[in-house]
Amino acid sequence: MSSPQLSICIPAYNAARFLPQALATVKAQTFGLWELIVVEDGSDDGARGMVESFAKTIRQQVSYLRHDRNCGLPAARNTGMRAAVGEMIALLDSDDLWTTNHLEICVKALEESGADLGCAASELFEDETGQVEEIRTPSQSEIEAMPVSLYRRNFMQPSAAVLRRAAFERVGGFDESLRSCEDLDYWFQLLRAGCRFIFTGQPTCRYRKHGATMTRNAFRMASSLAQVRKKHLGWGAIPRRLQVLETANAFGSAGRILRSTDPATAAPMFLRAIAIEPWRPMWWAGWVACCLAGRKAK
Repeated sequence: MSSPQLSICIPAYNAARFLPQALATVKAQTFGLWELIVVEDGSDDGARGMVESFAKTIRQQVSYLRHDRNCGLPAARNTGMRAAVGEMIALLDSDDLWTTNHLEICVKALEESGADLGCAASELFEDETGQVEEIRTPSQSEIEAMPVSLYRRNFMQPSAAVLRRAAFERVGGFDESLRSCEDLDYWFQLLRAGCRFIFTGQPTCRYRKHGATMTRNAFRMASSLAQVRKKHLGWGAIPRRLQVLETANAFGSAGRILRSTDPATAAPMFLRAIAIEPWRPMWWAGWVACCLAGRKAK
């Protein structure tokens, strides 16, 4: 068996419904010098049996690792990346898919450019219908405006990314305190460490969009984005005014989501927006509305 040039890391949590499809796209890759690491994050829905059965059908090395309790997606990714022995690491979430040439194209882009991370375009499709809703990739002007363009809009999916293990060793793993937007934070960490990105522009990643987002999930996403923005305040490569605007907007958006249904949780979000942008009347208005709603509830 040849030594793997690349390690594929799949975090799995209650993944039995989609994992076989993800494994099938791994098996179908035209680039074959890989190992596979699946990390089950505290669930027990048959994923281990699926991985072990899959291992019997291929010649590449397959490892199954397990967290005894649910530690979150960033922790599961980190466990897989720490176990990786390949020169490169490919990320694949258990509900996403690759085209057969995904790894071949990304590895070639990394080798020819010398970049630290290669990212494909992502085809976002709706889970129930299979309908493609968006092709997510940066425009040429956005590539030229990195990292400011990525700060404005996250156009990178984790499952579309292949990075050098040396970059992971330099930066460390995903922030395990984040339950959402951990990918955007990681891209920022890599860029701040001087890592270079290259984009293939080819939609070789298929990102599965699930059903309508519930209010609490929307709040989790917004509050996590606010946490990421605040974490990177002071980044010299990003204009200060843009940092202030986007960070305050992130906290304010989180507050607006729960202002009517949970003013006690929303109020601190508006206070954090006020601390960053005290001159914006809308943040004060949101905080006052939460206070008044809280008084009425008593």
